[in-house]
Amino acid sequence: MSEYGLKIYRDDGSLFMSPDVTPMNYVGKYRYTDNCIIQLSVPDTANIMPFIRNDDVNGVTHLTWATSGGKWYINVNTSGAGWVYVFANIVTVEHGIGLAVYDVNGRMIWNTDCLPLAILTAPNPWDGSPINSSSTVYDVNVGFPAAVMPGICSNYLIVLNPQMPLYLYGSMVARAYDNTVGARVWNGQQINGRPPLPKFRVNYIYIDTRLYP
Repeated sequence: MSEYGLKIYRDDGSLFMSPDVTPMNYVGKYRYTDNCIIQLSVPDTANIMPFIRNDDVNGVTHLTWATSGGKWYINVNTSGAGWVYVFANIVTVEHGIGLAVYDVNGRMIWNTDCLPLAILTAPNPWDGSPINSSSTVYDVNVGFPAAVMPGICSNYLIVLNPQMPLYLYGSMVARAYDNTVGARVWNGQQINGRPPLPKFRVNYIYIDTRLYP
């Protein structure tokens, strides 16, 4: 942590802003309706963090991202439409009005026109039980429109024949729609014998999309 310049602290006393670090700022949201590549203007010297929001409960989307020609791009693999919200540790707007923070070399690292990433978390309610069980829950109503950090968030098990035993086993990806964050089946294969142990994210990581127009 720097010993010079402006420092901004959160309500809980933790450091929010320092001249040594550029926070993840809102770059923009990008529409997808099918499998596609989203080309970003973010340089490959920065880091990015995308979040996804599906149009409805049936949407399922998996993202991968990489760099080419000095810029980031996102591969969208989806069975429905939705939005990708992108954040990066760059200064996205420089209006010259308001508060600005500079590092020791005089480079602007943040200003009050930027919208910083505000991460929220919700516990994953899935307990590893087969998803065709009537007690299985893996979605959470967070009370407002949200977008979730994408990617594989758990495995799953569907019991086909408990006597053999025979199962359908695969992965689930994180999703968000309406006021809900959760998971949806992504892929699977039939297996027999002893089922694998459940693996899952402890928390869903998401954002309040009302903050990011």
